[in-house]
Amino acid sequence: MVAKEGSYSLPLEIFTCKTVHTMKLGSGFAIDFIPADALLPALKTLLLDSVRFFNDFGGRCAFQALVSASPVLEELVMDGIEWESWRWSSAVSSPILQRLTIRRQV
Repeated sequence: MVAKEGSYSLPLEIFTCKTVHTMKLGSGFAIDFIPADALLPALKTLLLDSVRFFNDFGGRCAFQALVSASPVLEELVMDGIEWESWRWSSAVSSPILQRLTIRRQV
């Protein structure tokens, strides 16, 4: 994963952790690559605070890939993310998502 200027990259192993139930990513992270074998089979809660997403090297939307890799995701919280400017991600689907919270900082 390539870190964008002013942001930090994450170890790719994070996206294949089989035991994590809750993941909180804070300010300063930019996700531009999700491995093709990404799978978070136990992840139920994902909290994103000012995390930036980009298209990965294969042209996939990194945010969509992260949600797709989380088959039991029940709660998604997005704080300070300018999702309306995501030209590459107009629709994301999660059949069992029970709670979605979006808070945009102005």
